[in-house]
Amino acid sequence: MIESKKLSNADTLASLFDMTTAQLRELHEPLIDFAADINALTDAMQEQTQTFNATVARWRPLLVRGMSEMRGTKPYPDANRTLRFSYGDVRDTCRRTPQVISPSPICPES
Repeated sequence: MIESKKLSNADTLASLFDMTTAQLRELHEPLIDFAADINALTDAMQEQTQTFNATVARWRPLLVRGMSEMRGTKPYPDANRTLRFSYGDVRDTCRRTPQVISPSPICPES
């Protein structure tokens, strides 16, 4: 729970949407400061992710080709015409006899 006179009612909260980033930082509210820190971390992670994806994108075709040669299979296009990039065994999960399952409530009725 947040205890703050500045963030205690709906009108005050609504006024936050009209403030600039600098004005929000000047409030020195712990929750707003926390959100700003999270935003900065997200920006840093996004840069790292873009760098990683750029590196992996260069090697992905070679990896896919190597895995296909190793397995003796050919990759096929996905429904949206992109190359599938996954790993694992696909097994038959179909039941041989039909089974009817009725929905059950998450919380029992009181």
